[in-house]
Amino acid sequence: MREEWSAIAGGNWSRGRLRQWVGAEPILDGFASPGEVLEAIAVPIGESAEISVEVTRAVLRLAVDDPLASRLLLQVMVPIVGKECFRSLRILRAAGVAVDDAELVTMVLGAAGEAIASLAGLHRVYPLRVLRTRMLKRVERRRDQLIDRAR
Repeated sequence: MREEWSAIAGGNWSRGRLRQWVGAEPILDGFASPGEVLEAIAVPIGESAEISVEVTRAVLRLAVDDPLASRLLLQVMVPIVGKECFRSLRILRAAGVAVDDAELVTMVLGAAGEAIASLAGLHRVYPLRVLRTRMLKRVERRRDQLIDRAR
């Protein structure tokens, strides 16, 4: 996903979309690429999250009808998705459920995409926290269904 994102974020098309976004979301003015927007959202621990929250809210508003904005948010969630894949794999194996790696990744990525779609256009105080929580709830539900079926 990181390689794909590099290709998407560095292209002229995505830079053009960013210029269009600025008309609707002035806070995005000054960013040269969607990659820079991603960096503003993914603030390292210990740094001020104020700009991250505002930029995330702007991108969520755009994600209502812009697939690039949704893809940017999915890219922000890659570390969370990765951790949840490993966590779910451990839980499923402990329950005796055999699951294909690709199936598991698809399940978690799907949950992340659904979480993004469910929040698109909405205003949340801490949007990344809400995205993470919604994704985890969806994954937990699907994981429980796999465990129930295996029994």
